Amino acid sequence: ARLQLARGSVEEALETTEPGIGTIAATGNWLWATDIAPVRMDALARAGEVDRAEALVRQFSAWLAGREAPAPAASLATCQAILTEGRGEPRRTASLFARAARAWAALPRPYEALLNAERQGRALLAAGEAAEALVVLAEAQQRLFDLGARWDADRVARVLRTHDVEVTRT
Repeated sequence: ARLQLARGSVEEALETTEPGIGTIAATGNWLWATDIAPVRMDALARAGEVDRAEALVRQFSAWLAGREAPAPAASLATCQAILTEGRGEPRRTASLFARAARAWAALPRPYEALLNAERQGRALLAAGEAAEALVVLAEAQQRLFDLGARWDADRVARVLRTHDVEVTRT
């Protein structure tokens, strides 16, 4: 579904994530939502389905209340940031993505942490905080490259280059 979103195929991503989210909602086991919920949120947000996105966050949050579940908590933080991004609140979005990045990093799940850091940087750009954004994005780009996530590192490098930041070409 993430690759479908990267290609701009929002409807396909919604179709891909629907069965998994449906099973999770039917069973009430939101632990399984850790990996699928953020991409589902992205698809819902891009489709303009804010009500459905809010409902997903509410269900996930209600299940998590009172539980010690670090990975689902990190996932929920990502979902909340995506929802806020969809509402057009870039400064708050940046703060929420930073919180999600820290939560993923603590697990440790560096790839998810870096994807959230990238989104934090993009939200900072949208909020007009270019200096801070470019620092966050440059670090995320280098760490994605070091992690071997070249496709993601290249995507961040393209953003940096549009802001006249020198990035080593691979």
